[in-house]
Amino acid sequence: MGSLLARTIPLGFGAAVSPVLLVFVVLLLSGAERPRARAAAFAAGAAAVLVAIAVIILATVHHAAPDAKSTGTQGAAIDFTLGLLLAAFGAGKLIEYLRSRAHLAAVPASDVGIDAPPPKHARGGIAATALAGVALMATNLTTLALYVAALKDVAIDRVSAADRIVTTAIVTVLALLPVLVPLGIAVAAPRASDRVLGALNRFVDRYRDLIMAAFFGGFGVYLVVKALQHL
Repeated sequence: MGSLLARTIPLGFGAAVSPVLLVFVVLLLSGAERPRARAAAFAAGAAAVLVAIAVIILATVHHAAPDAKSTGTQGAAIDFTLGLLLAAFGAGKLIEYLRSRAHLAAVPASDVGIDAPPPKHARGGIAATALAGVALMATNLTTLALYVAALKDVAIDRVSAADRIVTTAIVTVLALLPVLVPLGIAVAAPRASDRVLGALNRFVDRYRDLIMAAFFGGFGVYLVVKALQHL
């Protein structure tokens, strides 16, 4: 199980790099109407998507390849495909970041920093917020790509069912960190949460494209290299 954790935990942390989820939950926690309850509902919706994907992968991939050779080949093909997609996405985000920096350099300082109003779906009730969690996680393709890559390793590894469940739970919690960490801060330190989460939100908003380029580009290259070693 130790080697499995060594392979999947980094992918779980990579899946946690989701500025969209982080910004959305910070918006929820800065609201006036039941902010922590709505953030918890959002987390539940996002978690439901990951749990459903985990059940599907563990129930199908684990039984798809009866021998170790075919299992390794299929796993390498998945890694190679996901790696290429992530590397291309990371390169695109790097280009976006460089363009945005060049644009900001040409914009007068007085026009920078104007806050946009929060999206409408960040102002709904508990049920609507839970559905927003489902929708944003289901369409968060970069997070899902790394999550699937990790769960694929869990499914094909020769470990016990208990070890498979524990590893899946760890990876799922890691992928939910952009939602769980702000919620935890708001619950544990409600007075300081506005200041801490505001600073975190500003940092992520400023360097979002650069962060995503570094993480997803790096993980994309890692998955491609890993796949080539088994093809």
